[in-house]
Amino acid sequence: IGFWHARQNAMLPLWFAAWICGTANDIFFMFMPFCDNFWQGQAMIMLTPRLPFYIVTMYVVVIYYSNTAAMRFGLAPLPEALLVGLMAAVFYGAYDLCGARFLWWTWHDTDAGIFRRLGGAPVGSTMWILTYNAWCNLLLRWALRGGNGEVESLVRGWSF
Repeated sequence: IGFWHARQNAMLPLWFAAWICGTANDIFFMFMPFCDNFWQGQAMIMLTPRLPFYIVTMYVVVIYYSNTAAMRFGLAPLPEALLVGLMAAVFYGAYDLCGARFLWWTWHDTDAGIFRRLGGAPVGSTMWILTYNAWCNLLLRWALRGGNGEVESLVRGWSF
């Protein structure tokens, strides 16, 4: 459905960026020794011994739909990125809670970065999704605009 929507609305760069960013995120952190604090459950289709296919597709759903929804508001780049982060955190939060409950994944109990939990899911996990998606939005929009007029456009329409 997302691919069809992207084709109909000239959003294919965002859809492909969601695949790349989502996959790169998990692969990067799976190979970092200091981030070896989570384990994925085995799935029907495993891309690597630690990476189920559904994780990659979920990142596409979270990144693509939160970006698409936030872009509809017509905000300046910085408020749009913040809205993307909030939407992604809300969307992913429900997924994170279900994943913890049904043991789709688990986290190490003694890691300080993920020690605080809300409903069984680390608060740090939700904060990471919020931050990561906001930055993905800023970088993607910057790349699509060619980096022109960034400082002015970041705060366009904001009055302090």
